[in-house]
Amino acid sequence: MTERPLRKLDHKPALRSEDLDAALSRLRQEMSQSAADLARETAPAGGADDESSEFLELPDLSDRAEAALRELLEEETLALIEPQGPTGIAAHELSREVQKKALVGLKREILNDVAFRRGLVPASTMDELAQQVAASYGWDEQAIARLVLDYAEDPHVTEGGPTTRVFVLENPLDMQRTVDRLSYVDGRYYRTDIAKWFTFERYQQTDSTLTINGSLQTYTAGVNPLDEDRLVSERDEQGAALQLRSGNTIAYVHHASNATVARSMLSAFKVATLTDYLRYVPNTGADADIRPHTLHPSTEWLLNLVTHRFRSHLFRDRNPVLARFRLTRNETRTYGGGQRSRKPSLRAVRFEGENLMASPAACGLMWTEGRPLVDLTVTVAASVSETDSTIRGHLPIRIALEKDHVLVSTGLHRDMTLANEVHRAVLHQVELSILNSVSEDHRATLETAIRRQAEHPDPDADDVLLGDDLETI
Repeated sequence: MTERPLRKLDHKPALRSEDLDAALSRLRQEMSQSAADLARETAPAGGADDESSEFLELPDLSDRAEAALRELLEEETLALIEPQGPTGIAAHELSREVQKKALVGLKREILNDVAFRRGLVPASTMDELAQQVAASYGWDEQAIARLVLDYAEDPHVTEGGPTTRVFVLENPLDMQRTVDRLSYVDGRYYRTDIAKWFTFERYQQTDSTLTINGSLQTYTAGVNPLDEDRLVSERDEQGAALQLRSGNTIAYVHHASNATVARSMLSAFKVATLTDYLRYVPNTGADADIRPHTLHPSTEWLLNLVTHRFRSHLFRDRNPVLARFRLTRNETRTYGGGQRSRKPSLRAVRFEGENLMASPAACGLMWTEGRPLVDLTVTVAASVSETDSTIRGHLPIRIALEKDHVLVSTGLHRDMTLANEVHRAVLHQVELSILNSVSEDHRATLETAIRRQAEHPDPDADDVLLGDDLETI
């Protein structure tokens, strides 16, 4: 229900299910009697034989009225139901509660966004909000499952391994000027927000490379449950390392657990050195419009990286296993009071499987609808060398296009030397892709392969995009 009753009970009374059914039965009888009385009172003087009486015949709304009344009564009472079936819980009630449980596993912000898009006014509690959303889908279990899948967090296939966020500075790094300014802030901290501080811990200069270490301390506060006259706080500290090269615009933030820590690192670097970073990533086409029957620049960028740049002995047997697409660049919503808000919507469609780039559905999204591919996880087999194909290990690699940086994660491996070697190789190729646009030849090759599978789908087709003979397409 999108509307609440005018008077909501403070304490819900307990009501047995058979009593609820009886109350609804009586109400239905009364509604039927009222409809009959109204029909008699409004009948024309000529009686039932008068042709005009057909005009006054009232529609039968009893089923809809009973369903609406039942939903309202169930919301305002605590139903006491007799055990049913193998679990003791009525099947329809169990199904609905399972759907609500799946929805509340999402973040509240996500559920609010879904509710706004479906024309609802989000309820105050998660229980009621989940019920609103599920009801708007007609309690369709498949639709709810797809919704949860689209917005659920990605499987952490690269969790625990090397992680780097790649930003781009506004200007090439002036090494001497930067070092001079860092010496002034070394070991100092400053407040970045309420109960948040960034500390410059140390920096190291080696030849043309500069590495700056720091940490973000965050405190959460609340009332002490054992002493309401005192506050308690919890401290969280997360470190990161910023790596730069003289004369280069690429900035690597290593080990940051999330984007907030990484951006705090760049913000601190700006405070210390007056060197800012771009709020977009060049050549990735993140701000490009979505146009059907054409590959989005973000899709071209990611596909070109995986198909044409991942070509060394460290990237054998490339297999895309997780892909995420963006539905729209942004969307406009109207809130109470007429205020408008524009907000990115990145988590929209997700595919999991094997050789996803050969999937007709994925190709249809990329070509027919022109949706941007923004997040791709690929498994690779790393061999000893270009001439020795002996496999040293298999690793997952995730590349995600964020608003102002590129996230690169490489999975854990028992040989972390190998994991770090693959990670460095990926970063090198990502840097080259940021500094150099996709060539026209590569763009045409990608378009031909994707368009062919989108317009003439073959579910059994091999993934030609990752084949050694890609250039012959």
